[in-house]
Amino acid sequence: EKYRVCVTRGNFNTPLGIARTIAENMTDDAEVFIAEAGARYVGDISVLADIIRPDYAVVTALGTVMIPRVSKYFKEGKNDLMREYLYKSYRFTFLLAVPIAFGLLSTASTLVPVFLGDGYEPCVLLIQVFSALVILIGLSNVNNLQLFVPTGRQNLLTVTVTVGAVVNAVLNVILIPRFAATGACVASVIAEGVVTLLGFVFIIKAKDLAVGKIFLSSWKYWVAGAAMCAAVYAVKSVMPITVWALATLIVFGAVAYFLILLILRDELLIGSIKAVLSRLKKKPAEVPADKNADNN
Repeated sequence: EKYRVCVTRGNFNTPLGIARTIAENMTDDAEVFIAEAGARYVGDISVLADIIRPDYAVVTALGTVMIPRVSKYFKEGKNDLMREYLYKSYRFTFLLAVPIAFGLLSTASTLVPVFLGDGYEPCVLLIQVFSALVILIGLSNVNNLQLFVPTGRQNLLTVTVTVGAVVNAVLNVILIPRFAATGACVASVIAEGVVTLLGFVFIIKAKDLAVGKIFLSSWKYWVAGAAMCAAVYAVKSVMPITVWALATLIVFGAVAYFLILLILRDELLIGSIKAVLSRLKKKPAEVPADKNADNN
């Protein structure tokens, strides 16, 4: 079904930009308005939401949303509310990062020949090693960008990144001459692991969050991810190496992962589904009829 749509262009994601888009581009017969909402300071999204009043929203960068919110709650002294949102952010990271990592691990042997062709078989192992980075980088981003920066501790971000860079450089010197590309991959994973671990050390020391709670709340994602990985491996063994086979594996893995989470009654996933369904069930507001039209 097609709709007459008005869309914000370029970087018109501020109140002035959105107002200009409406004034210059929106026609009387427009049925859908798609707007990009950008944020630089605390409260920017709230102001834009009041202007746009969206029926649906797509968050393209969780950190962009979380940084001003955590900063706001921190300045207002609402530490419990700040922790609640951070715990949700960690769970959301596990929800998405775990299946991506297990998906790369299980589909690498199909992905490499499909996208790179013959002769690149060594890249399979590299992708499988690198798959761990998806989870580690996700966690370190929450630690550094969603906790340390909004609470005014950028120095901790600097320390973790600097230590990680030093570890990476030292391991590269040691591992690359002996293991070539595999050594570089292992060095990168270990270095990112150090960045993540050091961030959690700072969190424990400052008593910001209960680190045990962060990881205990993620067990369903690890179970679902491991089961998905095993299922994809089994299906892959009887499928040819083609683009369509790779697409089938990806879809099959995603369905299996989220189905297992539904069976395990994961609160985050179920809550997200309910929120989407409630939005879909909402009836659009009725537009009052033009009285002048009746008189004419």
